[in-house]
Amino acid sequence: MENNTSRTALITGSYKGIGRSIALRLAHDGFNIVINYRSTSSSDAAEKTAEECRTLGVRAEAFRADVSVESDCKALIDFTVSTLGSLDVLVNNAGTVSYGLLTRIKEEEYRRITESCQTSVFFMTKHAAKVMNKQKYGRIINIASMAGVNGFPGGFAYSAAKGAVIAMTKAASKELAAKNITVNAIAPGMIATDMSDIVDGERTAQVLKNIGMGRYGLPDEVAGTASYLASDDAAYTTGTVIEIHGSMIS
Repeated sequence: MENNTSRTALITGSYKGIGRSIALRLAHDGFNIVINYRSTSSSDAAEKTAEECRTLGVRAEAFRADVSVESDCKALIDFTVSTLGSLDVLVNNAGTVSYGLLTRIKEEEYRRITESCQTSVFFMTKHAAKVMNKQKYGRIINIASMAGVNGFPGGFAYSAAKGAVIAMTKAASKELAAKNITVNAIAPGMIATDMSDIVDGERTAQVLKNIGMGRYGLPDEVAGTASYLASDDAAYTTGTVIEIHGSMIS
């Protein structure tokens, strides 16, 4: 465990799934943690995750914010700095997925996916960068997707949004490097979370045939990569996209 007791990590969409695993892993690494959730119905789960982080000996808070709304993003970051003293690691994890053919997707659904997966990264990175520029230190980790690397049929909006996240990662890394801020992305394949549950049984069997390891990945396997990117070992790693997919055939 690194000595990160004076550093703070904020993870969006972190009361469950990959975000929760990342929060717990960074708490294990010694970071103080801010858990973010959007719906008031998720407040109990968010507070439970924060309490699990506290049992690891760090400070942890839960804060409700819709990160597709800029004012909420600013409020979330202001809360983090005022409550825990700094914002050293931002993990842009919040997002949602849907499946639908390109010719059938509705405008409102396209906008919903884009706002959740892409616009949120813009707002959070914009306001986090202002804090990190003053600190002359920061780690920004964007959770992209293999859908953004290769695309997949029936996932036009999601693939487009996650592809944009990858491009945003590369652009931001070039803008912020001089201030000792790294910006990297993780592109998971099929990970065993609620989001992957929307794939039905027949489709799951076909997906598994296309994964060399023959299984879905685990949230903790993504969290381990986030731990590295948040650490001092990754001080010279920026603008990268780390793919985690168990040898998935595109």
